[in-house]
Amino acid sequence: MYKDKGSSSIEHREDRMQVQDEISSVGKWLLYGATYSGAVIGIWALPWSTALKGAAVFILILIVVLGILVGQQARLRRRIVESGTETQSLKEEISELKYAIDLTDGMVGLFYSLSQPPDADHDHHFFEIEQEYRIDGDDATYSFSFHGKRVTDGQSAVLRVKISGDAPADAATLVPEARDSSTDARLQVVFMRDDPYLKVIDIVFSRPVEKDESFKVHFTLRWAGTFPRARRSDYLFSHWGMYCQGGIDRFIGTLSADVQVRNATLEEIENGHRSRSRIQPKTVDRRGRYQVSWIVENPTALYLLRFEKVV
Repeated sequence: MYKDKGSSSIEHREDRMQVQDEISSVGKWLLYGATYSGAVIGIWALPWSTALKGAAVFILILIVVLGILVGQQARLRRRIVESGTETQSLKEEISELKYAIDLTDGMVGLFYSLSQPPDADHDHHFFEIEQEYRIDGDDATYSFSFHGKRVTDGQSAVLRVKISGDAPADAATLVPEARDSSTDARLQVVFMRDDPYLKVIDIVFSRPVEKDESFKVHFTLRWAGTFPRARRSDYLFSHWGMYCQGGIDRFIGTLSADVQVRNATLEEIENGHRSRSRIQPKTVDRRGRYQVSWIVENPTALYLLRFEKVV
């Protein structure tokens, strides 16, 4: 097998270092042996009885053995500490890699949603949008409350929203429902797009909304399999700050899960930059359901909530 000169030189240096270590080790043991032999001879030269000399030699042997054991124990402790540090570092790297893989696998809906039209709602300003994701098993119930008004000329016959999930689904399985929060009247829901991971939905107002006229709409649907339990590291996102070009005064986000949620972190993605948000969510345990919530005033970014499910 061909070896270059550089690798051969490195091997020679490693061999020399190994030989030097062995010579040093042998030298230490010879020194210890000479010292021990001298001590034994010195004890036998003392004007003591044979029994006392024998006891002294025995004690000396015991001290030497204990010294060797203590030294070995110290070396083992150092190795354990070093091994523990390396193991912990390796665990952290594996955990970070697994989280990245889970997060990448779980962001199908996000990437697909951002790449598809409609890109924005230019006709409405929102006083408040409240978004809640409720996790039960692998499934999720999406709940949205929209309180806003039309700000452009003309009329609004519908409120168009864009929803996505990480599991393929069709309109028939989602069981959508929309209501006028002011009158509790049920509103018609029309699927303008019914792609496996993306839904574009028109919520039809009971009557057209005029310019500067306000509305309140509550909308829910159930998306099966979008939060698989096996995916411990998960996420949810809010794109409303980017989507609602007429502005949002206040956004409320909530995650309610039937399993323990930990390490919840809120991040912002804006102008191609991703950063940790100065606003971080609060987590509470409410009778066995873990709730994570946050509030953002005047949001303009895409907000990403990362979290871990403890099963």
